[in-house]
Amino acid sequence: MTEPITFFQELKRRNVIRVGAAYAVVAWLLIEVSDTIFPRLGLPEWTVTFVIMLLLLGLPIALFLAWAYELTPDGLRRDSEVVTQQKATTGSRRRMDRFIVAGLVLVIALMAGERIWFAGESAPSPSAAPGEVSIGVLAFANMSEDPGNEHFADGISEEILNILAAVEGIRVASRTSAFSFNGQGAGIPEIARALNVSHVLEGSVRRQGGRVRITAQLIGANTDGHLWSQAYDRDLTDIFQVQEEIARAITGALEDVLGMRRVVVEASTENLEVYDRFLRGRALFHNRTELDRAIADLHWAVEQEPGFGEAWTYLAAAYSVVTGGYPTELSMRAARDGAADAIGHASRLAPEDPLVLAIRGTMGSDAGDFVGSMDLLRRAAGMRTSDSTPLFWYGLHLLTAGYLTESLEVLERAAAMDPMSGVVQGWIAQAHMALGNMAEAETHSRHAVDRGWDAAALFIALELNRRGELERVADWWPDWTTTVRGSDLEWEGFDGESVEDILERAIAVARDGDFRSYSLRGAWYRSSPGLREHPKFFELARQVGLVELWETRGYPPGCTRLVLAGGERLDCPGMRLPLP
Repeated sequence: MTEPITFFQELKRRNVIRVGAAYAVVAWLLIEVSDTIFPRLGLPEWTVTFVIMLLLLGLPIALFLAWAYELTPDGLRRDSEVVTQQKATTGSRRRMDRFIVAGLVLVIALMAGERIWFAGESAPSPSAAPGEVSIGVLAFANMSEDPGNEHFADGISEEILNILAAVEGIRVASRTSAFSFNGQGAGIPEIARALNVSHVLEGSVRRQGGRVRITAQLIGANTDGHLWSQAYDRDLTDIFQVQEEIARAITGALEDVLGMRRVVVEASTENLEVYDRFLRGRALFHNRTELDRAIADLHWAVEQEPGFGEAWTYLAAAYSVVTGGYPTELSMRAARDGAADAIGHASRLAPEDPLVLAIRGTMGSDAGDFVGSMDLLRRAAGMRTSDSTPLFWYGLHLLTAGYLTESLEVLERAAAMDPMSGVVQGWIAQAHMALGNMAEAETHSRHAVDRGWDAAALFIALELNRRGELERVADWWPDWTTTVRGSDLEWEGFDGESVEDILERAIAVARDGDFRSYSLRGAWYRSSPGLREHPKFFELARQVGLVELWETRGYPPGCTRLVLAGGERLDCPGMRLPLP
């Protein structure tokens, strides 16, 4: 009597176990290939997961086919038709055994090859120092139906940028430069080269009602491949937690280079409307558009949350900047009073914040304290931050005080932090112009214009006019006659005023406390010896606190103080244009 066949024996007879093993080998091989190749093709991480899911879904189908069908020399037949064909079954089993062994050998070889061939590809680009990585955080795309949510998407990007900038070992490109690629359609390798970074973070934000969906991808500049990507669907109340999760995921993806890094994000406010108004006000400040609206948003935010330090900081910054000639409905007195109040609150809440120190420095110089101002700006410029503003403002104040070579060095450091900033390039041009490097000045002015700061062209045109190179003026500013002559530009005297008259007027303004120190920068051009060496200029410099700085820090290189019967003046023979 024949013993009944057990279920396990039936599985063996029908080759179900062998098919399962062969399927596992093939699936393993495909997963290894996709996990190795897909990232280097720039495919997102979810594509590997998709392959795994397909293979899992295919397993029961393969097992069913193995149960119901038999592979014979005559092709695929129903099992009931080949039960007695023992020779064919044995042959198919041998072929399958050989296939499984060959597949295992191939998988092992692939794994070994992957470890050897791609072992070095996770290293950072040459621009990053050992143990350091560099990241450019692009403006996240606004995927919301309301275009007014653009500021929210930009704000989330900037929040993540600031979180990463605080992580030791990560150098983060300046917001101004990184966000300048918004809508440009540039490729990741091009962006990484321009920002001098080894990684780029991009993403999108979709806000709908009380929910938000944030998608982020970290891309390696060397391979243009995704190192990490993730989508987060959350309530808006969890917005700070999402920012922390993204920052942790990025540091985790870069752990081989960075080592373990702790990332903690503290909620700046629990009031989502306050946070939204803060993000909009900060975005308007950065863009230097609608500064009065930025002030209104930030003022409302601090009224609701008096302990919101960052909102006080940007409110002070907006008030301070608006006095520099931007369109506003505010009086200069109201703007200065607002800036003083806001920076007082910000200083109490965040006394060592680099931007807070920088704002205090710029306000101090306008108040006549150049010594204290320069010390605050020097401290701010030496602090760790992704914002080039403190370094840039320090360079501008050195230029204002006549320390031209030192100013150029600091401004070039600011440009290294913020390579796509037009205004930084423009003031590098001014420093070169003051030093007599006209060719370099024109080169950097072109860079500034290319980056959207057209004022650089006007400064070159003004200097050419002062030098008497009238035939070249229109090359830089075609509308010279109609837009410049007859204007009230500082120091130009197009209305027939003498240098002495202009300086007398400036001294009177300084006595009233309304003089802006940045107006002094034009005194250091090679074409302006009659201005900076006039006794009235020395009197103005004393009035605004510059002489005290010179006596403390040293006079500008190439300049000395002369004491004459009629008063004091600077003598700067090294700054004059050579005689024709």
